[in-house]
Amino acid sequence: MTVSFDVIIKYRFSSSKRLLTLDLENMKIVQQTGKTQTKQNLCSEVDCTSFEQPNGPNDGLLHFKLQSPSDKPGGAMYERTKAFQFTSPEDAISFMEYLNLAATCGMVLVECFNTFDRNTDKLIDAEDIMVAAVNNGVTPIEKTDADHMISLGDAARRGKMNFTSFFGIFLQDVPDFSGCFQSADLAASNKASKRWSQAVASTDPTAMIKCMLEHWFDVSSKAKLVDLSTQGSQTWGLGPGGGESNRSMLMQLQMSFKGQLPLVPNESVIKTMDRTRWRGESMGDKELLGTLRITNYRILFTRLMTPGQAAAGPDISPAFNVISIPFGTINRTELAEARSGRRQELIVFGKDLRLVRIAVEADNKFLQMVHELIRSLAFPTSLEHLFAFTYKPEYPDRWDVFDPAVEYERIGLIGDGNPNWQLYRQEFSDEVPVADCLAPTYPSAWVVPASLDDDQIRSAAKYRSKQRMPAACWMHPDTGAVMTRSSQPMAGVAAKSNADDIALLEAYRLAGRSHHQPQNLEGSGSNTGSQRLAMSTVKVNALQVTPRPFYIADCRGRVAATGNKLQGKGAENVSNYTATELYFCDILNIHTMRESQSALAAMLMPDADYSVSESMPPTAAAGDPSYLSAMEKTGWLRHVSLVLSASIWCAKKMTFEGASVLVHCSDGWDRTAQVCATSQMLMDPYYRTIEGFAVVIEKEWLTFGHKFQQRVAHGDPDFNNQERSPIFIQWLECVWNLTEQLPAAFEFDERLLMFLADHLYSCLFGNFIGNTDRDRWTELKVREKTTSVWSYVLHYSERFTNPMYETIGEPLWPKCAIRDLKLWERYYLRHNPDAHPSRYSGKVWVDDYGDSDVRGSFDDGESLERKSSVLSSPGSSRGLGVLEEEEAAEALGAAEDEGDA
Repeated sequence: MTVSFDVIIKYRFSSSKRLLTLDLENMKIVQQTGKTQTKQNLCSEVDCTSFEQPNGPNDGLLHFKLQSPSDKPGGAMYERTKAFQFTSPEDAISFMEYLNLAATCGMVLVECFNTFDRNTDKLIDAEDIMVAAVNNGVTPIEKTDADHMISLGDAARRGKMNFTSFFGIFLQDVPDFSGCFQSADLAASNKASKRWSQAVASTDPTAMIKCMLEHWFDVSSKAKLVDLSTQGSQTWGLGPGGGESNRSMLMQLQMSFKGQLPLVPNESVIKTMDRTRWRGESMGDKELLGTLRITNYRILFTRLMTPGQAAAGPDISPAFNVISIPFGTINRTELAEARSGRRQELIVFGKDLRLVRIAVEADNKFLQMVHELIRSLAFPTSLEHLFAFTYKPEYPDRWDVFDPAVEYERIGLIGDGNPNWQLYRQEFSDEVPVADCLAPTYPSAWVVPASLDDDQIRSAAKYRSKQRMPAACWMHPDTGAVMTRSSQPMAGVAAKSNADDIALLEAYRLAGRSHHQPQNLEGSGSNTGSQRLAMSTVKVNALQVTPRPFYIADCRGRVAATGNKLQGKGAENVSNYTATELYFCDILNIHTMRESQSALAAMLMPDADYSVSESMPPTAAAGDPSYLSAMEKTGWLRHVSLVLSASIWCAKKMTFEGASVLVHCSDGWDRTAQVCATSQMLMDPYYRTIEGFAVVIEKEWLTFGHKFQQRVAHGDPDFNNQERSPIFIQWLECVWNLTEQLPAAFEFDERLLMFLADHLYSCLFGNFIGNTDRDRWTELKVREKTTSVWSYVLHYSERFTNPMYETIGEPLWPKCAIRDLKLWERYYLRHNPDAHPSRYSGKVWVDDYGDSDVRGSFDDGESLERKSSVLSSPGSSRGLGVLEEEEAAEALGAAEDEGDA
């Protein structure tokens, strides 16, 4: 393994840019002296003498003593000095970590690895460890323990490990081999400095292997107990075997992350990489340096601060001190050449519109292994391998937040007071095949008129695409008007009709709670009750409506609906229905929404293609004259406007005309969900509470079969899948615009919307996995195996509560014109430090991934300050030998599982 650093080598009268490489397999430092010329020194021949920051806090100058053999035959060793100026203090720290371990016991580690490698294939596995333990008189090591020891360096989880990974395990916990050497043969200088790299021949081989295995087993045991989350609280790289000179200098340079890592229950760290550079288009021109951890849930980056940054105060929002990318959020990953041209970097494209570049100081082979590890975790072979099936918090589960019988009785559709409706049920179980379900993509229970028998209901269902028949989902408490939803009819070019579908819609037009019906509807002649009601004048809110109308809101445009006729589908022929009017809402399809959001992301990306200065600010705040026209071209706000406009139209028809409404699009699971949920929030104040918001999402989005699995693409590596679309995110933005216009009407604020937007992708909770209730109940069994997102939301509801909330019983009538809407910048721009909400609000805003948020810890509400140890600046009275803890962030939150980090 080689680790390279960009340095400036200082000579007496000049300096030059060079590459400084640590050859860890041969334990040498390789200095680039020209394009093709190099000089080499054994790591044990190098001592660091001092550290300076001559050009301010953002660089690091290390002075070394190098012992080199004379070029003349038989010449003695001679000592010379060298100064390497690193690009940052962090680089200097990492160099010293590697050098400390290589100089201390590098060659001993080589010898140990070769002893373990029974097959001489330069790979070791658990069996090799177990055999070595038996052969060298160590307490036998169990297979599970040996597997875990291998896993510490097995990033690709192949069950085997090469020497480079083996070496990396001990960077932060140096073994002590002092008892393994025959003192008579160990040079005095080496004994004094505790350096054993060049004294392998003087070791007792059995004692060396025994020491190695015991130390390795101890490191593995600690990792098991705390999932490697405690390593930040120890002094990294300062094992008992450190050479005194480098050990002392490393103590002066060492930075460690104090406090808990924000790990959630059952999350464990698989791989840790120091000296990681985190940057990317979504971060503008900012580059952060810190530690990268790959867990079984996400990519977790913790930032290291320089002395200058600590002294000057936070240069960016504290939210960027800990950055999290759950694997479910990853859209795709790539390996590409870094801009320096010397190494590769890992590029992560996020479903949340992030684009991040991660550079690790390691060779390309190692980075490829990390890439494969991330891909295996982001795109598992089975949905049951998603982290949601591993996550087990301790707070009460709330899969019961939505009960169809309870909610429809609250609405007034069913219950003792209204015999006009029935709760129609279908069974979801392993014993009932999909073919036997009336509507497999529908809930287990939905409301239909009581006047229809089972044969009529089944016949009406067959007339609708995917058998998604018109179902009642809400009733107006004052007018008795009913909102129903379905898919498009199977009319075709011939405009076919279905008598039972006509009867069903007629029942919806006329039905309502009995006390809403006019008492003076006695007709003359032989008309039936339905005929008399149809032809009578109904008085609603002092308006005369004759007869009671029925409206169909087709969320599509007229052209799209007409085109579907060629596929045997289409729109209703209103001449077949009594007093029915059809309106087209012109909301475009999922493909248009996907392309619109992609255009929006490209527009908001600061310096997206590096074709201009990287310091160019990201949005209109920078004075970009084309911002508004570029925003208009994306069409995004127009789409939001159309969803709100259709929702308001439906709410007004039900409120002011007392008319029932049928909402559908093509299949009734995308645009239909948007319009139905928004309309109900406008009319029903319960859905504007935190609990009610959970209920309306469960009812209108989850149980009625919005295809979350296909729209979000959990675990799907095909990033070009045409079924992907940001429909739910778009709806959250509609709700956010409502909260911006009428903030006092909502019990929650945008923190809840952000939380749901993040966990739509994160795969921490089970709600959004699968397409239908049947998928989730019978195949994935998410209720038994995963946690509901409402468990967290309702248990910690105070974290999302709007302090301005007032109960408003009246319907809401927001503005929906494009000029009255705003872009949800806090969601779209939060990954750019220059546009992060904290920059403008003055408050700490931490993105929540189920482990930390602005209010405190994930489990007990108590905040935990995260601190960073920083270097003493030149001239400080504390001196170079003292580490001083400085506050690096405010209340970033604690982990659910207790443990030091």
